[in-house]
Order: sequence, then C-alpha cells, then structure tokens
Amino acid sequence: MREAAHGPGVLLLDEPTANLDLGHQLDAIAAAKSRADRGAAVVAILHDLNLAALLAKRLAVLNRGRIDSDGPADQVITDPMLGRVFGVADAVARIPAEGTPFVLPHGARKLLPATP
Repeated sequence: MREAAHGPGVLLLDEPTANLDLGHQLDAIAAAKSRADRGAAVVAILHDLNLAALLAKRLAVLNRGRIDSDGPADQVITDPMLGRVFGVADAVARIPAEGTPFVLPHGARKLLPATP
C-alpha cells in the first residue's frame, strides 16, 4: 500500500479478513492498524463482531441500512443491540483483563424476529 504524496489518506476495507485463516486475519488487522497509526483514516466493514471489537476505536452497527449503534466497542456490543439487530440474546461476555466485549453465539438464545 503506497501513501499519497499529500498525506496518509483514507483506507477503505470491505471484509478484509473474509476467507483468511487466523494468522492472515491478524496480519490484515495489523496492516490496517499500522496505516491508522500513521494517520490514515481506516474504515473497515466487518461482520465478525469480535474482530471489530479488537480492531476499532469506534464501531457503527447498521440495522436495515440505518445506524443502530455508534461508539466504542464496550458501549456498542451489548445484548440489547444483538437482540435488536440480529435477534440473538445472552451472547455478550467480557474478556476480564481488558473488558473488551466478545460474542459467543453458541451460548446464545435465538430471538424471533429481530426488530426492524
């Protein structure tokens, strides 16, 4: 990735970790973070909420084309949001050391339907 002569610019990523193994996912995330650390605005579309929570300083969750939630991961990734957007309950836990939210779908209950 080459930076423009006028500055670090903007990096747009659409599912940059899709179909990658765990090692390459972490490499892609590290490359995006490196660009952000050098001043680039990095916008990434991710469906993996756990990677999004680890990567992003700010998350925006869309529900039917509109922003449902926006802010830091610990304020956005919540059971009420998962219920509204995905129709899933009781799926959010926290990594004790950092308090980072993570989603554990196999421990969740499916709610029907997700709210529009």
